[in-house]
Amino acid sequence: MKKAILLLTLASICLFSCSKKEEEQAPLSTTNDGGKITYTMLGQTFTTTDFIMVAISNYKFKWVSDKNFTTKVGDQTPIAFVVGATDNNQNATFTPNGISYSCTRMMKVTIDYYDGKTVKGSFTGNVYLNGVATNPAIPVTGTFESNSL
Repeated sequence: MKKAILLLTLASICLFSCSKKEEEQAPLSTTNDGGKITYTMLGQTFTTTDFIMVAISNYKFKWVSDKNFTTKVGDQTPIAFVVGATDNNQNATFTPNGISYSCTRMMKVTIDYYDGKTVKGSFTGNVYLNGVATNPAIPVTGTFESNSL
C-alpha cells in the first residue's frame, strides 16, 4: 500500500513538473517595435507601421498585426522561425480605406528571414469583402517585418 501511494505521489510530481516545464517553453507573447506590414490589393499598395505586434507560440510565429487588428496575418498553425518555412492555411484581415477584407485558412505565409531578433515574411492569397467567400476573390500579396523578438 505504501509503495502504491509513493508511486502515485511520484507520478503526480512528475506530471506537474513536466507540465510546468512545457508552460515555460511554450509562451504566447507579443512584441512590438518599428516594424511594418505592406500589402498590395485593389491596384494599390498599403503600409502600416502602427504599433506592429508579432505573437509567438511555442517559439514559433503565430501572427503579425497592427494595434487595432485591422491588418493581421496568421493565427492558425504556428510556423517555425526557419527561412522558407511556409503554411498555406493562415487567416488574414486587411482594412484598406476603412473597408474590411478577410479570409480564413486561405493565406500562404512564408518566413523569409530570421536571426533571433528580426523576422521578415511574405504572404499571398485571396481575401473577400467582409470575409464572405461568396463575394469576388481579391488577390493580395505583401510582406511583414518586426525587429524586436
